[in-house]
Parts: sequence; structure tokens; C-alpha cells
Amino acid sequence: MESEEITRLPAALIQGLGGIPTPTLSDALDRLGLAGVLGGIRPVVSGLRCAGTAFTVAEVTAELGAYTSEEFQRERMLDLTEPGDVLVIDNSGRPISSWGGTITFAAKNHGLAGLVVDGAVRDYEAHIYVGTSSWVLCHVPFKKTDIFHAIASLPSSIPGRYFTANEQDMAGGCLDFLIKVLYPEALGQRPPEDVYARLDALAAATPAGADGLMFLPWLNGEKTPVDDETLRGGFYNMGLNHGAPQMVRAVYEGVALNTRWVLTYLERFVGRRLDPLNIIGGGARSEVWCQVFADVLGRTIRQVQDPLQANARGAAFIASVALGEITFDQVPDLVAIANTFEPDDHNAPVYDGMFAELEKIYRANHGIHRRLQELFED
Repeated sequence: MESEEITRLPAALIQGLGGIPTPTLSDALDRLGLAGVLGGIRPVVSGLRCAGTAFTVAEVTAELGAYTSEEFQRERMLDLTEPGDVLVIDNSGRPISSWGGTITFAAKNHGLAGLVVDGAVRDYEAHIYVGTSSWVLCHVPFKKTDIFHAIASLPSSIPGRYFTANEQDMAGGCLDFLIKVLYPEALGQRPPEDVYARLDALAAATPAGADGLMFLPWLNGEKTPVDDETLRGGFYNMGLNHGAPQMVRAVYEGVALNTRWVLTYLERFVGRRLDPLNIIGGGARSEVWCQVFADVLGRTIRQVQDPLQANARGAAFIASVALGEITFDQVPDLVAIANTFEPDDHNAPVYDGMFAELEKIYRANHGIHRRLQELFED
């Protein structure tokens, strides 16, 4: 990395500038004939201000894998700055990560006043877990709580970073429930060994929207975005034209529609759109379900390789960081993606319409669910 000497502003001047509102400072620059404006800059966390000497770094990027993590020289950037500087990374707006959580922690300890990146940072990289239950999770650089929708940012294993998650109580568990219905033990039936492959085939052969059949995955109450243990789900709008194929498709879609409800409040919490989304867990082994998630959420879904072992790999990554073998900023590059699923725009009107009814169904029926639960309490 080549560098040039820069002239730093006096500390007293920086301190004075830090107390001047931005519009006032802009007006003063206009009167001095100093033209120019930087557009498109937005804060990661609102309400913060910084002032300091700008230390600009021009970043060279290429296709994924062209450079090793060591060649990024983020630590070298810090070595060239002084406490009180504002580091400005020029990545020409490319959607390539220029900064992450570990180096942020180091920058804070180094005394940087702020960071401006014309590119991408690695907070807010989200994933969906689909196991018996489900969640959507991402790392954030702030502490915050939404008491109305049971969302909070909690300390993570990465220094200086937090994670926030929104969880739904049942996901893959709904599919297991359906299997018990389709193959009742009371009638001496047992599901075949390839039952999940058969369900995938039925779902894939059924059109989006399951011929009007909706499934509400609230079989054990719900946690977020509504905390209601008496809430119950099931099939909605069922008719004589519906059978096993529509029921299977509706379960796939119902879990994804509820995830969309969860994602709506999580994106409000973090203040941005989360896209793409990695998907892990046993449910992520189904390519059909991955495509349903992409279509329902309107997001790019990246199926992590061997998604059932994602938790074990995560633990191994943390251990590798502790042993000094890798850094947390290297972890995303070590996550192998098996397949990428793009949303099918032809299905968007169907799923937009179904999602619009989801919360209406909840509001119209949650009182009935509560009264029925009270009626049969022991």
C-alpha cells in the first residue's frame, strides 16, 4: 500500500467544527466559494456526528477470490492514520465488502473519529434458519430494543458487534406435523424413508398459492412479531378442491409468509433491506422450499452448502478465531454457497396478495384462539 503525507487540521479547529450543524457549515463553505457536495452518504447508526482530518484510501477490487484476506491490508490502513482522523474508503460504490466488525473494534481502540465507506460493509449480512422453529438473524453495530415486537440486539461472539434476531415458533415442525396427518400412526401407517423428497415433488407440481389454500404456522403459539402463546394455526380457505398436493405447498408457503412477516419488522429494526439472505437448517436442504422463500420474500436466497451442519461450522469458526488461525472478517468468505435462488416475478402478485391477508387473519382470529384455549384449560 502506497501512502502520501497529509496535512492534519489543528485539534482546536476540529473540535470547533464538531459543534457546528452540518447545514451551517455548508452555508459557510458556499460563501467562501468552496463548491462540492457528497451525495448518498447515510449513517449506519442515526444520531451520531464526527469531525476530523479525512484520510482517504483508494481500494482496488476484483472478482471474489482474486485477493487473499491478507492482501486487503485493513490493519495497514489503521497504521497510517492517527487518533482523531476520519478514514474514508473509496470503493467506487461497488457492492464488495470493505469493512467489518473486528476491524471496527480495532479502529475504535485506535481512536478514529469516524469511517466513511463508498462501498459495502459486512454488518447486516442476514440468514434464515429453518429447523423445527425458524429465525432471521443478522449482526448490527448498535444496542437497541423493540419491546412491541420482542426484538433486541444482544452481545455476540464478535467484539464490538451485536446480533439481532426475530424468531417464529414453528417452521420445519409444521412439515413434520403434516407428515403425521398424511401418514397417521393410529391407522398403522408409517411415512416412507424418502418422505421429504415426495413432499418436495408434490409442492413443486402445485402452482404458487396452492389453489387458494393458506397455511398458518402458529401450531404452538408465536413469539415474534406478536408474542401470543394462545395463537393457533392450521389451513385457511380449504375447499373440496384441495388435497395433499395443495396442503404440502401451503405449508411451505405458510412458513415463508410468516417469515416475511418476521422479516418486515426486523428490517424496520435495522433500518435497511436485508438482501441477499443465506438459508441454513434442515429445511434449507429442500431446493423447492428455498425457491418458495425467494418468491415469497422477494429476496435472493443463498442455500449454504450442507446447511444442516451450519451451527457446527459456526462453532468451529469461532474456535479458529480464538486460536488465531483466522479472523472474523474472513468467515463470510469461508461459507460455501451451494445454490442461489432468485425470486420469480410472476409469482409476486399471488404472494403479495396472500401476505396482505396474513396479518388481517391474525387480527380477526387471535381473540377466538385465546377464548378457545381458555375454554379447554385444565
